[in-house]
Amino acid sequence: MKKVLTILLVAAIMTASLAGLASANTEDAAGAYYMSITGLVVEVEEVEAGLRVEIATPGADREGTAFLNITDATVFPFEEELEEGDTVTAFYLANAPMILIYPPQYNAAVVVNGAPEGQSVTVDRFNAIEDNEGRYLAQGGNLIINLGPDTEVVLADGTEFNFEYGGIDGRRLVVIYGVTTRMMPPSTTPTKIIVLFEDAVTGPLTLDPEDLPEEEPVVTLPAPVPVTDPTIDASGWPIQVNGTGITAPAAFQTADNVLMVPLRAIAEALGYEVNWDGATRGIRLGVAINAWIGNTEVHIGRMAPQILSTAPVLADGSTFVPLEFFRTIGVNNAFAFEGQIVIDNENERME
Repeated sequence: MKKVLTILLVAAIMTASLAGLASANTEDAAGAYYMSITGLVVEVEEVEAGLRVEIATPGADREGTAFLNITDATVFPFEEELEEGDTVTAFYLANAPMILIYPPQYNAAVVVNGAPEGQSVTVDRFNAIEDNEGRYLAQGGNLIINLGPDTEVVLADGTEFNFEYGGIDGRRLVVIYGVTTRMMPPSTTPTKIIVLFEDAVTGPLTLDPEDLPEEEPVVTLPAPVPVTDPTIDASGWPIQVNGTGITAPAAFQTADNVLMVPLRAIAEALGYEVNWDGATRGIRLGVAINAWIGNTEVHIGRMAPQILSTAPVLADGSTFVPLEFFRTIGVNNAFAFEGQIVIDNENERME
């Protein structure tokens, strides 16, 4: 009986402590894509993945602590160096799964440290307001931003954002601003906007007609037979993209009978520009399709994430994805049959 009472007492203390930490988020709007926690840096520890930062909420002792996990993918709008005594605000995904331990841990997507006086920061997904060109409302409903002629818009690596590839509607943004109106929700013209890499929303780049090959007769492919028999191993089979053989690292089959094929060679043969982000171990096709090593999610524009049966992997310096990846991103056909791997976007989709 005493043991049960002790467990209940500990649980109550942890609940109260977590509630105290939650008070740091009272300004977060309901439904926001990101939430935040603010605290004083108590200790900065280097770990394999980056930094593990212990913070205490203002006015609290070390019983009111939390930990921030910071990686190369974490965005710092101002100062990156963290020192004991700094006041920081960390933004993290509102719907991210939480590890049920105490003190709580947060995977920091954005860390605000050393903000200039008079500058505020909000991180959220912003959507265009209908019939209000250049005005965007935060998903949490707590801020409206107006794009001004002097608003600097950049990507997370500091390079200029190219509006030719699409606007900021529906994007996850780090918004840096000064004064706001007194209306509800308040409105502001940001001094700077950082467009986060994780959420490309525009379609893949369209090929210039001059870059397209001369029209060739359409060849009807035979009905494909996907590899499902465990006795069939398609490893090393030749790869054809739109009827043409390509030179690429050899495909291989996993122990679970999933055929893994080289991403870059196939995607480039399909006309996609392929980019690699070493910090996030992310792969981007065009400006709309995003995938990550070790993550089964594929993000395509504003669609809900698509889930692969097997996550992309790195092998001998090349990225491999399950063959289904190409049908997932909209390529008509991607099958292994009759001794070859066929990826085809010129013929009708075959089921």
